[in-house]
Amino acid sequence: MTLITIMKRSAKIPSEKKIPGPLRPPAVAGSFYPGTQKELDATISALLNQAELIPATESAKILIVPHAGISYSGGIAAHGFKQIQDKNYTHIIILGASHRAFFTHASIFDKGIWETPLGKVEVDQNLAKKIIDGKKIVADTTPHQDEHSLEIELIFLQKVLKNFKIVPILLSQTSDELIENLALKFSQNLDENTLLVVSTDLSHYPQYEMAKKVDNETINGILTGKVKDFEKTIQNLESQGYPGVQTCACGAEAVKVALKVGEILDLKFKKIKYENSGDVSGEKSQVVGYVAIVGYGKTTETSEPLDEEAKKEALEIARQTLQKYLTERKIPEITPENKALFNPLGCFVTLRKNGQLRGCIGEFEPKEPLYKVIQKMAIEAATNDPRFFPVSSYCQRITGHKN
Repeated sequence: MTLITIMKRSAKIPSEKKIPGPLRPPAVAGSFYPGTQKELDATISALLNQAELIPATESAKILIVPHAGISYSGGIAAHGFKQIQDKNYTHIIILGASHRAFFTHASIFDKGIWETPLGKVEVDQNLAKKIIDGKKIVADTTPHQDEHSLEIELIFLQKVLKNFKIVPILLSQTSDELIENLALKFSQNLDENTLLVVSTDLSHYPQYEMAKKVDNETINGILTGKVKDFEKTIQNLESQGYPGVQTCACGAEAVKVALKVGEILDLKFKKIKYENSGDVSGEKSQVVGYVAIVGYGKTTETSEPLDEEAKKEALEIARQTLQKYLTERKIPEITPENKALFNPLGCFVTLRKNGQLRGCIGEFEPKEPLYKVIQKMAIEAATNDPRFFPVSSYCQRITGHKN
């Protein structure tokens, strides 16, 4: 019998350490936004004061916001960031598109400090390590040096949050595999203190009325919460050959990742506000569209971490892992169906033979998604419990329950 005891996620935050890594200075201060602390602080404060807070019963997990110069898109960005103002987010993943460099991986600024006129923000090394896979999700600071799409979001974050760290990530050319893998990594780490901020503008350079039509369809594609529906929407719009439309969403690849996360975590997306540059400048012959959208979901902090279906799947993961490992010395690749198994929870795995204890090892601190902890602890209980000889073969069917 295999007994899996689930431990609730700890809210403990690691103590501060000396910060290694480079300093990334502001790249677009004085052009995309005011270059002095006083003027920038006053500008963003005014934008936030004019923004509306939309009542919500669930927690914001994803924030999609624009990244143009704040004299154009700042009002829409402020409406988005207003929804998270003074919330307890301490880990922020900022995902956007590279406008200057071309590459086929996800480029993560994995350590160091980002600076703006509003101060310095530490890169979250621990979270970055959890996201990096060393294959297509890699540490690469070079594309970040002159890119504005993440820096624009950072100055708003500095105004609405306190005591947070960031993981800046840029995309260029992507594949379905990269989008899937990145979304899975994010989903495994989006707890109630972690937020994904996605940076994108909408249509580029149609005339005002055409922009509203194209952008409305793009927004509706995002609000479906489905990657395939969004992709079809963009493909249909591009096939129409609308005059002046160079792109429907410059951060479309980042949006796809967000929607895939939404599918994994069962999030609901809601439009907060839309405008285009013509609404701000009055110049309507060539405009750029902007939108703020929030992906909402239930918090992972609950009194009962797993329901009955999740418990059944957790036990099956332990069975499959032991069968594979003890016969082939391989850990099976498993993608759980139940969303709760992606939450960072600790657990103990207990093995019994004929009702007698055969092994029991666990982990209290939630350093990984629960399903990975179950796999690791199942193997440890079978092979590394010092009270018992290691299990050398796996011939008996495992049955049991969890609590």
